[in-house]
Amino acid sequence: MTERVYRASLRSMGIWFGAVACTAIAAFLGLRVDSPNTGLITLGLTFAAYAILARFVSGANWLDARSALLLAWGGGMVAWGPMMAAQLERLSHAHLVQEGLVRATIQQQILPYACIALAGIMTAKLLYLVTGNSVVFTRTLLATMVAIVMMVFPQFGESSGPAAIVAWNAIVAASLCVWAISRAAKPTTACRHCGKDVKELSSPVCTSCGHELHQASPRRDALSVLASAAAPVGSVVSQTIASGSLLPRRNPFL
Repeated sequence: MTERVYRASLRSMGIWFGAVACTAIAAFLGLRVDSPNTGLITLGLTFAAYAILARFVSGANWLDARSALLLAWGGGMVAWGPMMAAQLERLSHAHLVQEGLVRATIQQQILPYACIALAGIMTAKLLYLVTGNSVVFTRTLLATMVAIVMMVFPQFGESSGPAAIVAWNAIVAASLCVWAISRAAKPTTACRHCGKDVKELSSPVCTSCGHELHQASPRRDALSVLASAAAPVGSVVSQTIASGSLLPRRNPFL
């Protein structure tokens, strides 16, 4: 195990334990206080935090639009969550209850699980966009199924909802940490977006994901140009000095 992978593994373990601890506190305490919005904000920001930290551990360029999207998605959970639930309730009532396909009581029972499923699918698509990894996408969907099953069969009683939230975040955080470690183990010549080794590529675009490859900074490019331009001049000067043409000539009349 290389030192880079060792550091990534230690950091990933810290991220996972921190994610589970913060999620448990927010789920079991934050959602039970008088203002559940505080719990939702905490849960959303915790998700965004461990997802962005996993990108940092992986070696990706984590200060970019993808991290901003994760932060907006997690921080905005308190806004888009209730809006999505209200929209699903309106659509299901219009197309299922009024059409006589489903009773209103059954609709109210199914609605929470439908909201969880839709939110899980959307989050899985977001993580696939951020990581480009299909395994993370699949495990996020699996975590959503586990959370729904835990709520359908509430062996935990009143704690079934918070326990399902903790289980979902634990599975998703673990999948992101595994992705970060595997990506950190790849060579430094790997694409920052998909992880493919682009050492042998001559094109400035990754052939796997289509993203533009990281280029040297303008300052480094300018220094390279100056060095290449000064090389012939330096060669001529050194040859001239060696031949003695630049040394002061002796006066023949002395």
